[in-house]
Amino acid sequence: DRDITIQIALARHRSEQSKLDSLRSSITNALPHEINTPLHSILGFANVVLRHYDSMSKTEILETLQYIQTSAVGLEKICQRFLLHAKLELLATNPVEVVHLTQSSTIDTTEVIERHAQRKAMELGRSVSLRANFVDLSVQMAELYLGQLVDELLDNALRFSDWSTFVDLRTFAREQTFCLMLIDRGQGMTQRQLDQIGAYQQFNRNLFEQQGLCLLYTSPSPRDVEES
Repeated sequence: DRDITIQIALARHRSEQSKLDSLRSSITNALPHEINTPLHSILGFANVVLRHYDSMSKTEILETLQYIQTSAVGLEKICQRFLLHAKLELLATNPVEVVHLTQSSTIDTTEVIERHAQRKAMELGRSVSLRANFVDLSVQMAELYLGQLVDELLDNALRFSDWSTFVDLRTFAREQTFCLMLIDRGQGMTQRQLDQIGAYQQFNRNLFEQQGLCLLYTSPSPRDVEES
């Protein structure tokens, strides 16, 4: 029995080590690119203004500063997502914090989801592509995290699906569980890729342009719902 226990512990350790190595590899591949892209834009445009400001018109300077601001905002969002994901990973290991998270709730999920969805669709210029169907539900999840979840899902769906197609977003209850469903018409994924989904994990990056850190997260426990 002792030998079996040791073998199980070793197997579990090897599995956890493998997951950790995979996560490290994904971070190494994804994070530098996502940070460097907006950072290079900021440095490049700032250098243009510093070197040629005396020969640039006010309009040219303003346009360049707007490019710098856009890149800086993008970099800030990347950092916020990274920090939020790291925070949630830490919270998931603390039973007290997990209980605290499950005590938070969003009463009007329709208002929150609709607000974030419309804002994201307008931001990406695809308001006409979004089709929504919501049911009035309450969910044991903080409004902040529900909004972040909608932002991440829709950002991916709207960016990487054909602009001539629709993106469908709907909510419903199934067996006392809050369900948020999103359907897009993107390039699709193989079953193997679906099985490997995780933070910082990207697929076929050498074939397709992919921006984002894949930092979708889930609540550490099931969420009960109530129909309003």
